[in-house]
Amino acid sequence: MARASWSADFIDAPWAVTLLPAAQRLRDLADWPSLDQLNERLGPLVNPAGRSPVRFTVQSPRSRRAKQRSVDSLYDVRIHREGNVSTRLRNPHDLFNALVWAMYPHAKRALTRRQHDAHVRRLGSEVKTLPNARSREQDTLAMIDEGGVLQGPGGNFLFGHALYEHLYDGDADVRGFPVTMTEGPNDEALAEALADVARFVEPGDSAAVPLRLALRPPDRLG
Repeated sequence: MARASWSADFIDAPWAVTLLPAAQRLRDLADWPSLDQLNERLGPLVNPAGRSPVRFTVQSPRSRRAKQRSVDSLYDVRIHREGNVSTRLRNPHDLFNALVWAMYPHAKRALTRRQHDAHVRRLGSEVKTLPNARSREQDTLAMIDEGGVLQGPGGNFLFGHALYEHLYDGDADVRGFPVTMTEGPNDEALAEALADVARFVEPGDSAAVPLRLALRPPDRLG
C-alpha cells in the first residue's frame, strides 16, 4: 500500500541497522525517492563490479488477463534476463526490496536466477497461461525473499523485505522464515547457498522465527 508522506526516521531504527549503509544514502530526501534517485544512489551498491547491471524500473499496471502472459513477462524472469526490477513508487514494500538489493546484491541475483530457472523448468519457454499455484521450490524461495531471517554466527539478520515493511509499520508481531547460514549470514554466503540447487527445494519443518526474538542487535554486519 502506498503512503502519502515520507519520513527518513526509519533509517536510524534499530531494526534497520543491516540496511544502514544503503539507507543512509536516502537520508537527505524530502520525499519518497524517485526511480532515478534509487538508481543513482543505490546503483553503485546494487551493481558490484563484474555483475550484470540491475535497475529499478516502473511497474506497469497488470492486465485483467494477467494469466495470459509469456514466461518472459514474469517478475523474476525479467530481472534475470533484462536486469529490470519492477518497482512501485511511494511504496515501502518495494523501497525495502531496493534496499535489500543494495545490501545483498549477489544473493538477490542468485535468488532471482533460481526463480527464473524454476519457472523455465516447470513452464517451458512458450507457455501462455500461467498456473494458479507455484511449485514447492518457488514457494520456499519466495519465503526467503519476502520473510527470510538469516541465522548464523553473530546472530540473526533480516533479509526478507516484507519483514522490513512490517517493522516500518510498527508491527513486530510477525514471523520470519529461518535460513541457517553456517558460513556466516552475509551476501556472498547466502548467494553461494542459493546457488546450491539441492537446497531450498522444500520449505522444511523448521519453526518460524518470531520477529521480536530475531531483532537482537547483530555483532557484525555481513
